[in-house]
Parts: sequence; C-alpha cells; structure tokens
Amino acid sequence: MSAGTFTQVPLDASTEPVVPTARGWAAARETPRLPLEHAADRSQQEFAIPESESRTALRPGRLVTVRKLPWNADTPKWECRAPVHGVTTNGFTLSIAAGTEFRMADGSSWTGQDDSLDRYRHGAWRQVMELPTPGLHWYVNVIRPVEVSGDVVTWRDLILDVEAYPDGGYHIADIPELVTARSALPAADVERIRREVDAIVDDVKAARPPFHRSASAARYGSEESRFWLIPGAGDGLAVIGHVAGAGRASVERMLDRLNPVSVHAASANPLMVLPESAPPRDGVLIAGATGELDCLAPHARAALGIYGGRTPVTLALALEHEADPLAEFHAALDGSDQTPTMRLDEVLRRSGIAPRGVVTATRFVAASWF
Repeated sequence: MSAGTFTQVPLDASTEPVVPTARGWAAARETPRLPLEHAADRSQQEFAIPESESRTALRPGRLVTVRKLPWNADTPKWECRAPVHGVTTNGFTLSIAAGTEFRMADGSSWTGQDDSLDRYRHGAWRQVMELPTPGLHWYVNVIRPVEVSGDVVTWRDLILDVEAYPDGGYHIADIPELVTARSALPAADVERIRREVDAIVDDVKAARPPFHRSASAARYGSEESRFWLIPGAGDGLAVIGHVAGAGRASVERMLDRLNPVSVHAASANPLMVLPESAPPRDGVLIAGATGELDCLAPHARAALGIYGGRTPVTLALALEHEADPLAEFHAALDGSDQTPTMRLDEVLRRSGIAPRGVVTATRFVAASWF
C-alpha cells in the first residue's frame, strides 16, 4: 500500500468504488462494478481509525448527523443527516445528495442543490467536497480537525476556502473575511490556516489525491466558465463597463457563460437599466476593469436594492495581467490593503454593500451576494 493516497471502501460486498456519472453521485452509487478512475492513486493508507469509531457510526451506509460550526461560536451554523459513503484507514467519506435538507440554528432550512462526496481525514485541517457536476471539481474548506462522537460528525469552519479544478487551476475565497477576523483568532490558528492553504494549493498543482487531472476539465473551458458554473438559461441581466485589453476577453467569457437576456452599459443610470420585475433566475452580473470599480459599485447597490435576497448578484473585476491568488492571500494576511481583492472589499463595504463572498482568481476578482 502506498502512502499519501486515498481509497473508498465498497458500499457492500458486491459493489466496488465508483466515479460520478453525468447524473452525479446518486446515479453513480446505483452502478455496481464501475471501474474507479485513477485507482492506482487511491490506494489505502496505513493509519488506524480509532476503534470506537470503526465499531459505531463510521460504517458505510449508516446515517450520521453532520454539524458545521462557525469559527467564532459553538452553535452550529447548520446541520444535516447524511450516510457514510466509505471508510478508509485514515478517515471517512460522507455522501451529501442533492435535495438534502440543511437546518439552520434559527429554525429555518434550505435544500442542497448538488451531490457531493465530503472527504475527512482524522487530524487534517481541511475538508474536501468532491463535486461531480457540471464537471468534476473540488471545494476545500479549511477547518479544525473533524470530531466524531457517536453518530455526530462536527467540523469547525476556519473561513478560507479553495475551489480546485482538474487542470490544476484554483480560486481562493473569503480572504477579506479572514483578514478582518485574524485579530480575534489565535496567532497559531492564523499561521496554521496559512500553511494549510499553501499545502492545498501545492496538492492541487501536483495532482495529489484526491485531486487529479481529468478529461472533465474540458467541460469548464475558461477560468470564467468555472466561476459561473451553471450555464445561463437566458433570463440573466448584465451591466458592463468600458473594458479594454486582456480584461475585455475575460468579461466576454463571463457573458458567454451567463447568456444574459440583456446587457447594459455601466455609464447608464443604474436605476434605469434594472427593471423592477420578477428577479432573473440567472442573476445579475456587473463586470468591468479594476479601474471602473467606483462606477460599477452603484450598479451593485441598485441591483441589491431591487433584487437583494431574491437572485444572485455578482460584481466581477477583470485584471489586465494574470495574478497569483496564493501570493495575494499571503500579501493580504501580511497586512497589505492594496491587492485587487482587498481594494474591492474595502470599496464595497464603504458603499454600504458588504459582500457575502469574495473570490480571488488568476484573471479576475469578484464579490457576490446570494
């Protein structure tokens, strides 16, 4: 058995590990004897699961309660019920099906839209969500090591997320939120988050399991296609600035993916170009160059005033030159407020529209409200 790799235990004696089909993990689980892609990279590790866990909840097929804690509180942000998909010698995998109900602390709930395999390793500071649609990719949460007690799996979110793709590309999410929170976090935790993000990006670039190269990378096309994962149905709105140079090609790729029903110029009055009607299902994209942020921010404020809470709103700034998201992360954590990501967040907060999420990518930075 080789070290540094991952495998899944079959669901039963007649079912081998599976890979996602076009219909997702739920469909893949119905397909026995499907060969495991990159099986050589997923051999079992020599690391013992605590005996108490292996005898109780962590058995394939058994339902467990999953609880996500925020970084700064002990009340779960949400919880759900999910089956154990597989158990390895160093961790376990949960299967979260589309349609799963997530219950919030305030009594409300929401329904998950995607299938995912959530991978945990004992003692690791990351949780890896493997998402099969619209093409294989991974969403990595930086967390405190997972805790298992009986049939309850608890993990504490540490703000930073990395979204990774089969061609080695990646985005980093929520850098400004971590910078804001760092004074309230133990210094050792901040440095541990820094090292974990370094390790995640290194694993992605080196295609270490569970990350690997895959033909599904072609399904995404450009970096902008990955950012807007679901192709537009044709009722989205877009407000576009006067973008030139390399940035224009980036914005055009966003428009191709969104497929908006109408495109408006950012020079127009923002209250005039956004119709007060049923919100577009595909949301509102506001895009331009980094130098146009002061012009674009009023459009974001107007869109949130009209559609806030009813449809996604995204403000994206195309970069003239390719950036290094990992270098931006380190610069921001070291105190720089001059990176494109930090400038975007600061302007939006000053405008009274603090973003729900901020993404740092190679060719653009973006803020979202959803």
